[in-house]
Amino acid sequence: MKRFTDTEKWQPWFRKLPTIYKAFWFFLCDACDYAGVWERDDEVARIYVDKKLDIDAAIKVLNEDKTRIVLLRDNTRLFLTDFITFQYSRIRKDNKTHAPVYRDLAKNGIASGPFEYDPSIVSTETLQSLKNKDKSKDKNKDKGLNNKGPMSPTLEEIDCQFCSRPLLAFQKKAHEETCEKRTVAA
Repeated sequence: MKRFTDTEKWQPWFRKLPTIYKAFWFFLCDACDYAGVWERDDEVARIYVDKKLDIDAAIKVLNEDKTRIVLLRDNTRLFLTDFITFQYSRIRKDNKTHAPVYRDLAKNGIASGPFEYDPSIVSTETLQSLKNKDKSKDKNKDKGLNNKGPMSPTLEEIDCQFCSRPLLAFQKKAHEETCEKRTVAA
């Protein structure tokens, strides 16, 4: 299958990554299913990326400034949080080309309804790290951060106020902080 690649990935967060983690990120984006879920296979990842790859360490590094990867409850699958929005922009049940996305969401237990993530699918380890992030978010309420944390997002689409790009509710704040058209609108 063909996928879009993000030309905006060359931001400081990505440029500063060690090469092994950049390669792992590329691997995840290419190897995941239509919904952005990768069935964890450490051996295959090490074959394609590097035999020294520590996947758990890579996940922590890739999630340092933003939750990009969520470990699902069974600890055998990784969910790329921005994948659907980036690849498809908006998904609709009545669009037949989006059927594989909805199929994979259901197969992986990610959608509890047409537009909500089910927080019960997230691993306790991921939940704990998200709770720790929530504590730091509480300290920064004046910055307008969402105190619900990234695991209570909905697939409700909200447009960026600067560039009108469709976003998921939990992505809006992070996108608008870095939106190129923000300076033009301000």
